[in-house]
Amino acid sequence: MSFAVAHASFAQDLQAVVLAGGPGSRMHPFSSGTPKCMLPVVNRPLLFYSLFQLERAGFDAVLLVTCPSALDRVSTYVHELYPADAAVRAHRTAHAGSRGLAVALRALPDGLDTAEVLCHLRDDIVSTDVVVLSGDIVGEWMLPAAADAHRALDASLTMVVGAATTATATNGHRGTQGKKDKKAAAAAANHSNESWNDLQTFIGVDRDTGRLLYTQSAADVADAGGQLRVPREVLQHVRALSVRRDLRDLHVYFLKRWVLDWLQHHPQLGSIRSELVPYLVRHQFALGRRAAAAWEEAQQVPGDDEQRGADVEPVADGAGEPESPATYRRRRRRRPEAPLLPPVPPYAAYSRALFPGGPMAPDDRIRCYAYSALPPHAPSLLRVNTMETYVQANRQVASGVLMPSLQRHLHPYNMNEYDQGTGAATDRAAAAAETDSAAPSSSTDGPEQALHMGERTFVARDSVLAPGSITLGRECQVRGGTIIGRHTVIGDRCKLTACIVMDHVKIGDRCVLQHCVIGSHAEVLEQCDLRHCQIGPHAQVVAHTTASEEVFSQFEASLAAMARVSLEE
Repeated sequence: MSFAVAHASFAQDLQAVVLAGGPGSRMHPFSSGTPKCMLPVVNRPLLFYSLFQLERAGFDAVLLVTCPSALDRVSTYVHELYPADAAVRAHRTAHAGSRGLAVALRALPDGLDTAEVLCHLRDDIVSTDVVVLSGDIVGEWMLPAAADAHRALDASLTMVVGAATTATATNGHRGTQGKKDKKAAAAAANHSNESWNDLQTFIGVDRDTGRLLYTQSAADVADAGGQLRVPREVLQHVRALSVRRDLRDLHVYFLKRWVLDWLQHHPQLGSIRSELVPYLVRHQFALGRRAAAAWEEAQQVPGDDEQRGADVEPVADGAGEPESPATYRRRRRRRPEAPLLPPVPPYAAYSRALFPGGPMAPDDRIRCYAYSALPPHAPSLLRVNTMETYVQANRQVASGVLMPSLQRHLHPYNMNEYDQGTGAATDRAAAAAETDSAAPSSSTDGPEQALHMGERTFVARDSVLAPGSITLGRECQVRGGTIIGRHTVIGDRCKLTACIVMDHVKIGDRCVLQHCVIGSHAEVLEQCDLRHCQIGPHAQVVAHTTASEEVFSQFEASLAAMARVSLEE
């Protein structure tokens, strides 16, 4: 039985929410003109991987949250281009009973934090449980297994954790580098590790039960003098607390529906990761006693639990206009004190059997757990929120480490069927490319065309070329897992090694590019030698440029153009 069919029923009372409105400030300059969720990872938008995973897991609907500035572009993708993706069409063909994935879009004002977004979505979520995940998750993992664990443990919160990764794993293909390249790469890795340390999280779990008992960012621990402060009540309830630093919060959370109602009365908790989760984990035992008391009171007074969850509906400023984030926060703070918790029923009997130490205390109603997305639960899972993880995601998807099921959809052109001497495609290769490009692609702006390769041009097997309208000049070499987007033109005698080239890029003759990321509509003029550089969208690198570890942006290109005009005048 297939993975999706076997777990098709698990999503019946579980709603999925994808948060895809983040600005991507750590991915500048590539996110300056493009929403982070629409940045290409191996020629597919980053958002594709979250949606595709949900659809493969058996979901038939998802609530997608984005910002107003990205609404049109995201809407066009999810309603027109995503269903036409070759991998999506193949999945739906293989599962004839699948109705596809219905995506409901919500555009919320800029500036809202993640927990505040959940408050806005409270009326849209009617299921008992909700899974909230970031739109920048790449990888395959057992989502139904995590949902089953969340329900079996009767958890109020389940946080999915994975292996912490550093940038040293992102710079593959080191065999092509010289000594200067290795020194530059080492310097880049050190800088990346500093950024990674800022995102680290200390995670403490009960080794016997997997219960989540402590979570704190490395930055907060450093502010506390490097001391881990665990509440005394937590230590009283745990037998063996294991605090780990090699795990990372993947921003995938399973929550009970009542948490959203409770969150309405706690406006000080703005962020899920840094405020809501630590608060619930730190106070779960005290909150559990209050929830038990609320349950007993509700049993004595029938119907009281319905009144206890009553709340004031959101209002709007002006004629139908959504209120600003600042007004929303002030309105929530002006509300009178509400009950702390809704009545939570006792611990399920079948769940108590999971604990080798026997049943938990009868008033232990609020439980937080950590679910591991490490092997064997998942081959690999990566959150793309920095340039280092963006490069790593491209490398690992292209090589099959991440999303191995997409491998047969990544290579529309079989390089073995191209005449590497003349650059001409055999009849079989031309037919395959034409068949693959017949349907609209996820990032196509116009009609697809065939790949054009000049004489004596070599493309390694591990390279990924998007279907259609790519021109490679004479005597070019494309190696090291290079990824080339659509509508790209590369001049004669160019050498590309381990590069990520987005759509509509132009590269002049005799350029040597190693480990570079080139944004859409960028232009690299002739005879440039660039190593470990980032070239932003619409940026231009002038001819004969030699650079290493530099960032070229459109703003810098505009300044250079103005300077040239001034010199000419």
